[in-house]
Amino acid sequence: MIKTPTTFILGAGASVPYGFPIGEDLMRKIIDDVQMNKNLFGSFGFDNAKCNEFCVSLRKSTSKSIDLFLESPSKFEEIGKLGIAFTLGQNEKESNIMRPPNERVGIYPILFHNLIEPQRYLSENKVSFLTFNYERSLEKFLFESCQNFTGRTYEEINDDISKLEIIHLHGTLGKLPYQDKSEGIEYRSKDYQDQTRGRIERIKLERSAKNILLMHDDKVIDNYKIASNIIKEAAQVYFLGFGYHEEILRRLDIRGNNHPKYTDKLFDFRSYSPEKTQRKVFRGTAYNLGAIKRRSLREQWGIFTDDVNLDGKSFLADFGEFI
Repeated sequence: MIKTPTTFILGAGASVPYGFPIGEDLMRKIIDDVQMNKNLFGSFGFDNAKCNEFCVSLRKSTSKSIDLFLESPSKFEEIGKLGIAFTLGQNEKESNIMRPPNERVGIYPILFHNLIEPQRYLSENKVSFLTFNYERSLEKFLFESCQNFTGRTYEEINDDISKLEIIHLHGTLGKLPYQDKSEGIEYRSKDYQDQTRGRIERIKLERSAKNILLMHDDKVIDNYKIASNIIKEAAQVYFLGFGYHEEILRRLDIRGNNHPKYTDKLFDFRSYSPEKTQRKVFRGTAYNLGAIKRRSLREQWGIFTDDVNLDGKSFLADFGEFI
């Protein structure tokens, strides 16, 4: 059980163990999916020429992510969101997250058992999740694990998980059926070309795409304000699978929330050690981060990163002082 107010900030890297492509790999997969499913995208008004134009532009953009590609005023926003929803939706597979004991991967199993034991109610934890991922693997894992670990009813589990603070800052593929029985979108690999279910699945795809947000959307601006307040109230903040983009850190007001009296001139994070002060803990994974970036995070933002060889699962196992 987590008794200390704790916030987990999940980046794209947290989703990789569960079969989701990220960054340039996601862009490549979206290009392939659009090219191979032109009939489907054509049903949304994007003919072959528009599909080809989008794919060529995305390929030549040299952008590091689909989000950045769509962020600037873009005529590709609608087809881009459909591409994101289609590709990620195809990779939402229960078999990737609910694995046998000897095959469990990623951060979810460790998080779950810290949340559920010994009281067996998730909502009794002082914890919140801020995720930058569109997919719903966290919610799906928590629901399935609760259902099979506690033996409580569907309604009881739904009530318990609904009290957890989980915010998708840039939107989500939609609510799961346990969250919304009438509008919920199933968590599974979807076959949009299936003749008997094709029309229904296209409706769900359109609904998923509309739930995806970009940085300039008003809802995203509101989400960042909510997230900043959540971080402000937390005693411990953990970044898992996070890319540490400076614009994101600024929007979350990491400096201000790390130290209430922070100014560039008055506070030097180089002299700050969370183990020796009463200030809140800001710590994160540093998988494949260079030494210069890690130093910048420490000195400019007060975020302490650890062994560059530790993935999220190993990080939580070694630095689970959030309990």
